[in-house]
Amino acid sequence: MKKILFPLVIIICIMTSMLSDSMAVYTKTLPPISGTITAKSFNISDYPLWSYEKELQHQYRIYDIVQYNGKIYKRKDSGFFNYKTPDENKCWVLIG
Repeated sequence: MKKILFPLVIIICIMTSMLSDSMAVYTKTLPPISGTITAKSFNISDYPLWSYEKELQHQYRIYDIVQYNGKIYKRKDSGFFNYKTPDENKCWVLIG
């Protein structure tokens, strides 16, 4: 039994490691903006093409803050990423 169990554990560890490495691409968080904002914040100025590919499967929570085109927006509800930019999307409120 031990002869079978040990290789099985090794295989499971390798598969888990491979899965976590591939998932890292989809769970990339953006760097925080500078300032004293208490909510979780993201700087999306480095991503001028606000696209589904850039933020695949990223879920924003209520009060998350993003910076887009030099303006700061706050999320007013929870939900997955939307293809619309914050200035077009009613889920975001301009705060600065």
